[in-house]
Amino acid sequence: MAVVRISIMRPVPGRRQEVERLLQELEAWVSSQPGYLFGIQLSSFDHTGEVGRIAVYNSREDANRMATMDHTVAIRSQLHDAIMAGHTESMFEVTAASKMLNIPGVPAALAKAKSGNKKG
Repeated sequence: MAVVRISIMRPVPGRRQEVERLLQELEAWVSSQPGYLFGIQLSSFDHTGEVGRIAVYNSREDANRMATMDHTVAIRSQLHDAIMAGHTESMFEVTAASKMLNIPGVPAALAKAKSGNKKG
């Protein structure tokens, strides 16, 4: 079953561009790995200054494998130096998706039903 990892963080003042660059570097790295489906980089437009990332993997095993690879750990270490304490990171199992997303393990009928596209 596909899984999603969501990371939300607040850069140390003056280091936002560095954090965004590191998130892009992380995306470029994991997107070259088997088991990675896609990612989305986030940037808040409110006063919080938060940035984040949503990453979708084929399985929990793929997500955990990529999280422990040396290059991933090195990038994440640099990120931790550039963000404030209290960031959040969560992982979820994908149970439904919009029909525009082709996510393995999510039945098409479930995706259509959840998105309100039922026939009949």
